[in-house]
Parts: sequence; C-alpha cells; structure tokens
Amino acid sequence: MPIVLPESNDSESEFHAFRKKVFCAAEDSIGLFTLPISHHENGKLQEIRTGFLLRLGDMRFLITAGHDMREHYEAGKPPYAVFPDEKIQPALILAEDPGFLTTKDSREDLTVVRLRDETVKSLEGHYDFCRLDQIDAHHISQRPPSLYLLYGYPVARIQKDANDKLVANTWKYLTIPYQHEIPEIANENPEYHEFYSYDRVTRSDEGVQVDPNGLSGCGIYFCGMPQTHQPFSHEYFRLVAVQTSWNRTRQYVKSTSVRVVLTIIWKYFSDSRDILRMHGYQF
Repeated sequence: MPIVLPESNDSESEFHAFRKKVFCAAEDSIGLFTLPISHHENGKLQEIRTGFLLRLGDMRFLITAGHDMREHYEAGKPPYAVFPDEKIQPALILAEDPGFLTTKDSREDLTVVRLRDETVKSLEGHYDFCRLDQIDAHHISQRPPSLYLLYGYPVARIQKDANDKLVANTWKYLTIPYQHEIPEIANENPEYHEFYSYDRVTRSDEGVQVDPNGLSGCGIYFCGMPQTHQPFSHEYFRLVAVQTSWNRTRQYVKSTSVRVVLTIIWKYFSDSRDILRMHGYQF
C-alpha cells in the first residue's frame, strides 16, 4: 500500500513498524465495537457491510452507511449483526425501529439506529461500544504526514475456514487525506464529506486484492502524526468519519463526517442533548 509522506523523514522500515503498532492497537480497541452486518436470503449471504456501536449515556446506537438499508427495513428484512465467534452466520437480527435511514443518493448516506434494550443485552459479551470521548466531531482533515485508519470487514476478506464455514476477517488500511482535486459529485458538501486515498491495487499479505466493497459504514480514525520512535497507544485514535463510497478511477474513498452522525442523534433523539452538551457539542 503506497503512502506518500512528503514531510516525513522516516525510512520505509520505520514506517512499516509504526503501521504494525497502529494495527495492533486497533484490534484491541476499535475492533471491540466494530462489527460486520450481513443480509441473508434463504440462508445465503447476499451482502455484507461494516458498522460500529456507539454509547451515549444510557443510549446505544448502531451506525453504518445508508445505501439500501431503508429498502431492507421497508421490505421487512432487517440486517443481522454477526458475532465474532459465529463466523459470518446471522446471529442477531437488528429488528429495531428504524431511526434515521438514508440512501446512496442522499448527502448523508447514513443509518443511525437506536438499539433496544434487549438487543443491547444480546450484544453484551460480544461487543463493546465506542465512547463519546473517542470521537472528534470538530476534526478537520489534515495534510500528510497526518494518518488515518479505515477498519472494517470488506467482502474480499471473507474466507472459508477449515470446516468450510465463511469467516469475516477485518481489514486495516492506513491512509492520508486525498491530495488531488475532487471532481463535481452529486450532493457533495464540504461540511459533510471528507476524502481519503485508497489505492485501487491494494493487496493483503496473502496477495488478495482488497477493494473497499463491504467497508461501507466503517469508521475512519485519526491516528495523529507518525511517531515511529515512540510507543503508539489506542488512546490516540479518534473517530472522525464514516466511510460511504469509493471511486476506483480516482482512487479515493468518500466519507461522511462523524459530526453529521452526532447532529442526527441530536435532532432525532432529543434525550441525547444533555449528554452531548456535557461533551461540548450543540447542534
């Protein structure tokens, strides 16, 4: 995965060592509240996407991309949360009351659903929840050498295990803000969207090409500046955006700012406002 860091004096080996630190820290933190979300028809996997779980006081939310989630809910076919120990088999149906559902054609392209108490109880022991202090909704994307991490479950990382069962594996991609001019895009809004580089010829250690298909809904995390000679802690991560689409030709991913997520929660879930104010947010 080529990353150009024009202002960095780090050697390639130092950078790869730093990236390994970041990836290890992500597994022990971001991995605890990031989950694959699957859609099944007649017992067969039809679609996978990524989502993450958010805690605001006593409230718990599922955040993912909008895409065709509204269509699924309206058809009475809500998605499933996949548990880590259940491979990719449907484990928990997310039959919540739809909260905020948009589509690819909307500028938000987000799904924000408040989870019911029984759903939260079923998730206990399998997943944790992202805290508000792990979010930076005021963040403005910075030029290199600032780094950002995508963490999710792309389709290309679905594999069969020794028992011939499908397994959803995580994918971690370290990147920088997109450095080229963005073409005119329908519903593009600089107050809503951020763009990050994603090389169209990206391969796993096993040589498998990994496109962002399936990463839709994953979090994008600010990692700070490369500090290759210092320890990297999971406390450095700050959730800043939700990945929503990919342009293969121009090699960027488009994301919706996490500020938009909190604005939606503020607007549609009024009992969240006191908690958001306590953390310095008001929309």
